[in-house]
Amino acid sequence: TPPNASNATAVPFPPVTPPNASNATAVPFPPLTPPTAPPTAAPSTPNMALVLHSHSGAVVQAVAGSVSDGEGDYANNINQAVTVRGINCLLTFTSFSVEAGSNCRFDALHIEAEGGASRTLCGENKPEPIQLTGDAFTVRLVTDHSVTRSGFELTFTCEGASAPVTFPPVTPPNASNATAVPFPPLTPPTAPPTAAPSTPNMALVLH
Repeated sequence: TPPNASNATAVPFPPVTPPNASNATAVPFPPLTPPTAPPTAAPSTPNMALVLHSHSGAVVQAVAGSVSDGEGDYANNINQAVTVRGINCLLTFTSFSVEAGSNCRFDALHIEAEGGASRTLCGENKPEPIQLTGDAFTVRLVTDHSVTRSGFELTFTCEGASAPVTFPPVTPPNASNATAVPFPPLTPPTAPPTAAPSTPNMALVLH
């Protein structure tokens, strides 16, 4: 039976009292914690010992340490390098023996400075200390297929460690920055023309 005035019962609700100073309750919020500063990069390892044959390809931040080709004679047919990110570093050789040749064409030790002149070294004479400028340097040993020597060892001291190289993040395309590339409509291929039916009993006269 649908409700009507004769069988409907009114349901009473308590009156709604608007909040005011006398009945409002303060809701406590936890105190705001100020953001902490991002963690700083760990300090570079002092007196870092880098060996080409085990650290080749490495890029390190350092203010002091050494670079060498390792114990014993170096190998043939190698191209090994390490990069030190240090500011204005001084290189001092403690030992040096690299196969000599005209323009160091057989074996060579390359000191590749970022933002400064590079050096190519070979022979038996220990080079003089090298003062580099810039934010990084690379030590690279390149050898040919024959004759080896005991190699080299150098120490380096820098004014400070330079920041690592960073690259901007790659943003994937989405609905807001993607551009639709229109393509022309496809034209359905047409059917090849059909050959006309041959005429039966065709009479052909040469003249």
